[in-house]
Amino acid sequence: MVIQRLAQMTGMSAGPSIRPDWNAVRSALGFDVPGDYKELIDDFGAGALNDFVLLLGPGEPVKLYNLVEHGLYWDGYLREIWENSPRTSPRRSRAASLSSVGR
Repeated sequence: MVIQRLAQMTGMSAGPSIRPDWNAVRSALGFDVPGDYKELIDDFGAGALNDFVLLLGPGEPVKLYNLVEHGLYWDGYLREIWENSPRTSPRRSRAASLSSVGR
């Protein structure tokens, strides 16, 4: 319901007919992604909203929109912090960006 309302408000149209293999995505990331994110990607695919919000998707050929390649930037960045400052950093966990905002 929320996803459909978002689509109406933003003018989003249906995306690709091929849906991601969410089990493979979970394996690649090391954790599962939220259900509403899966619904959004399944229904509309990855891309940009008004050239401002980037929605990343698994298996996207454009690296900028690729969840595994682009979305794990923060995971690598935080891994460096945890490895260099293990006593002052919070317990290690995984991080991924599912979207990005900016111009």
